[in-house]
Amino acid sequence: TDGYPAVVENLEYNINATAAAGKQVLPARASVLQWENPWTPGDHDVVLATDVCYHPPSFPALAAALDALLPCTHGAILVNEVRSEETWNGLARELQRAGLRVVEHRVETQVEGCFGMLVVSKPV
Repeated sequence: TDGYPAVVENLEYNINATAAAGKQVLPARASVLQWENPWTPGDHDVVLATDVCYHPPSFPALAAALDALLPCTHGAILVNEVRSEETWNGLARELQRAGLRVVEHRVETQVEGCFGMLVVSKPV
C-alpha cells in the first residue's frame, strides 16, 4: 500500500473479515512497500497491487521493487483501471525494460470501463 495508516487498517480489516467468513483460501497480510527501498523477507508468495498505474515517473521505482521482490515470490499481479492507453502501455514497457516477463489481461465492464491486469514474473 501507499502507506496511509487508514488504508493499511482497512486492508487488515478486509483480510480479517474474509478469514472470519471462511472465505480466505491462503494466509494474507497487508504490508507497506516502499518502492525505492523494497524489503525481501521471503515470506510472501505473491505481490498484489491495485491502482498503481497513474504516475509514469514512478514506474522505474515500481519495476525495480518488483525485480527485487520476484526472486522471493511466484509473481506479481497488478490490477488497474485503464484510464490512458499511453500510461498503461508505458508501465508494461518499463516492467519489460527491467527484464521482467509481463502478460496482460483486460476486462471490459459496462459500468466502470476497462480494467487491466498485468501478471509479472521473472523469465524462466
